[in-house]
Amino acid sequence: MLRKIILMAGKTCVVSLPKKWVQAQGIKKGDSVEVEEQQGYVRVLVSRTAPQGSSVAVDLTGTAPMTSRIIAALFKAGHDSIEATYSSAEELEAVHHVLHQGMLGFEIVHQGKKSVVLKKVSTAHVEEFDTLRNRLLVVVKSLAEESREAVRTHDTPWLQALVVRDKEINRLSDVCRRMMSQQVGVRKNCQQYVIIEVLEKLADAYVSYCKTAQVHAPCREILELHKRTNLVVDLLIELLFSFSLPKAVQVGSEHSLLVRYQTSLPQKLESEQVLLWFYLGVVQENVFDMLGSIIGAGIE
Repeated sequence: MLRKIILMAGKTCVVSLPKKWVQAQGIKKGDSVEVEEQQGYVRVLVSRTAPQGSSVAVDLTGTAPMTSRIIAALFKAGHDSIEATYSSAEELEAVHHVLHQGMLGFEIVHQGKKSVVLKKVSTAHVEEFDTLRNRLLVVVKSLAEESREAVRTHDTPWLQALVVRDKEINRLSDVCRRMMSQQVGVRKNCQQYVIIEVLEKLADAYVSYCKTAQVHAPCREILELHKRTNLVVDLLIELLFSFSLPKAVQVGSEHSLLVRYQTSLPQKLESEQVLLWFYLGVVQENVFDMLGSIIGAGIE
């Protein structure tokens, strides 16, 4: 069906949507749709947010050591209210711990003898997703760069500070995943969710490396492996900021060279260096694990 283009404010072109389609999709004033550009045409995709005010109840009795992870998972799933029953002070402490570590916008609104209620009291808007995601990329990049200099100079206080930075990374990644969980049906959310998930694991490996380096100073071979690992991570972050298929191929090629170098090292290392080697290996594995999702999200 033909639709006329309307010019608004002298510069914005507007086209109306078919009434029957709008009604069938349940679209109302103020709702958002995703406009996807293709060669010669555009597609309009319905963007549905998760039901507002969604709540969940969970029994945390006997859930240690998974108590914190359970609460964090419910936060990332997009629920606005979480009522948890508990049977021990340790379980309640775990709830408080995860609340203060990463549940942005949530507070405890009731705490009884055997139950606690956490509710959303402020909202991170979906429009802020790109800003938060980019902040996460910057923090991970700085963790990679600063950890190399810190271990090279045997700066223990700096390494300790980098370990604490893990809290900011976890908080940012949790909020990003919650936003994606609340945007049901938005195209590419699956790939983006995986990217954020694996990026956090990559950062965790750097943090474990920093913890180990406080006890065992890296040898020359490990420092060189760290340098090469960071080069690949830098390419990965650049790819996440600005996707292109040639860049993705370059990351894959450099990753292959890194793996070849890494696998040649174990026989040259003292036993106390092997754990450092292992954690840098986890970093490069996560780089490779992210590539498929990045390509899937990036190719139109």
